[in-house]
Amino acid sequence: MSATTALPLSMFSTWLAYGERGLSSEAIMLRLTGNGPGRSGRYDHPYDPADLRRCFLFLDQHPLAALVFPDAMSGASPEWARLVAVWDELRATLTEEAPDWSDRQAQGSAPRTYALMKRTLANGVKCEPCDGSGRGEACEKCKGSGRRSGGRCRARGCFRGHRLCVECHGDGYTRGDR
Repeated sequence: MSATTALPLSMFSTWLAYGERGLSSEAIMLRLTGNGPGRSGRYDHPYDPADLRRCFLFLDQHPLAALVFPDAMSGASPEWARLVAVWDELRATLTEEAPDWSDRQAQGSAPRTYALMKRTLANGVKCEPCDGSGRGEACEKCKGSGRRSGGRCRARGCFRGHRLCVECHGDGYTRGDR
């Protein structure tokens, strides 16, 4: 999509009135139309799976917008460019973790989707020693269970049964500049 091509704002009137909106989905609409309710000149990217879900819903409801989305948003910001590059993987991960993500009443969390988003936004690479989990050696006190004496293990350095990975410090990804 070139800088001079814009979709008509009227195309999104139903979504503007009744759709699930967030800053990132509004940023998509702002970028595609050149105007709208988004903060002028700001292209907020999704920060968590809930934001990402609203973007997916927006694009599912507007097939024409979905067609021009990759080209339009790749140029919006470095963060959007990184997210667009793994957009299909993000959707597949969210669908695997929360198959009913499109249902407004759905409850739950998507920790792997969130971890993939954080890694992508940080321009990181999946940590190989811990396979992206952020977990290192098992705790000697709780033997990796994370529980001891009927409660949470409180041994020094124990984080849910394991020490943090020494390579990624628990992030699950490393950066090229580390």
